[in-house]
Amino acid sequence: MLLQFNATNFGAFQDTFSLSLTPAKITEFPDSLITDTDDTSVLPLAGFYGANGCGKSTVLKALDYLSRCILSPRLAMAEDHTFSFHHGSSDAPTEFELLFRAGKTEYDYQLKLRQGAVLEENLFARGFADPSYDVVFDRDSEGVYLGELVDGVDVSALEDDTPMLAFLIQQTRLSWLPAVTAFFEKISWMSCSDLSEELLAPYLADSRALKKLLGLIMRLDLSVTDIYREDAEIFCVHTIGKASYALPLSSEGRGVRQLLLLCALVQQKLSAGGVLLADDIHLYLHPRALRFVLSLFTSRRYNKAGAQLLFTSYDMPTMHNSLLRRDEIWLIEKDADQRASLYTLALFIKENGEKVRKDEIYYKQFLEGRYGAAPRIDEVK
Repeated sequence: MLLQFNATNFGAFQDTFSLSLTPAKITEFPDSLITDTDDTSVLPLAGFYGANGCGKSTVLKALDYLSRCILSPRLAMAEDHTFSFHHGSSDAPTEFELLFRAGKTEYDYQLKLRQGAVLEENLFARGFADPSYDVVFDRDSEGVYLGELVDGVDVSALEDDTPMLAFLIQQTRLSWLPAVTAFFEKISWMSCSDLSEELLAPYLADSRALKKLLGLIMRLDLSVTDIYREDAEIFCVHTIGKASYALPLSSEGRGVRQLLLLCALVQQKLSAGGVLLADDIHLYLHPRALRFVLSLFTSRRYNKAGAQLLFTSYDMPTMHNSLLRRDEIWLIEKDADQRASLYTLALFIKENGEKVRKDEIYYKQFLEGRYGAAPRIDEVK
């Protein structure tokens, strides 16, 4: 489970942004929270709203990039994601901090990079009942300190362009690593403007999984009752009354295809857990269909694996007090120098000095510019 994620000098953010999935002290929707074995609660959703080009996608891409640095360091470390609108940013370090839970352990992972090289890296761990963290490893320019969990590991082959955590995953068989590896492997990035038909492939090979997916789809007022592949093409079977009709998936309307493919990925997360990063999740979807998708993550009946959804959207009806908690609504605003800042509605202070109430119509106030994060448009007179 993801608890908190911080990043500095990445994409639209020159300064540090901090995303917390720990619930604020507010009262709405307590039954929607994900609860761990020690009764710690985390948020299942985080939605990002703001003007075009403000940096909404950047938050998701930063977490995806950190995950790729751990799982595919040779490719990811060569990329440059430093802040674009300051000449000195490319020489400044990019920093990450990730607080997460894997298995029965909570981890605090910190990574500082510059131009494809690791400057500093730390990993701390604690059991749920432990009051403080223990050092797993501590890496800086002077070398690597090995804690008890990695004592005796040979790090002589560790290169500057490889994170220590990635090295451990590739080179060792430590007992606690599979759970940590699984956490990063279950961070999935998807751009809803470019969904692949191959999202359905796992379901075509597993009849039980397909049955679950079809059960989900049929709740969305679609007539699709079966999906199969023939001659390398995927077909959807529509049942109208007593008759059935098979249509190629490529012939379906864009909205139907979008909903089918999105549901495939959502069902995968609901079954296996993990963090889904969905950019532009609203594309081609009716607002009620999108509300349904979001509600799957807040339902303890459907979200038994503790899956979390981080999404960007321009769909205003979903920014509503009947669906999202104030701490699940995140706004991003950029200043005159194009530097983005991230803040949650739960902590926002309005111009009158008051906090946002849970009975406000959030999207209406947002569109009126009362929460900030609005584009500076010179309206046509």
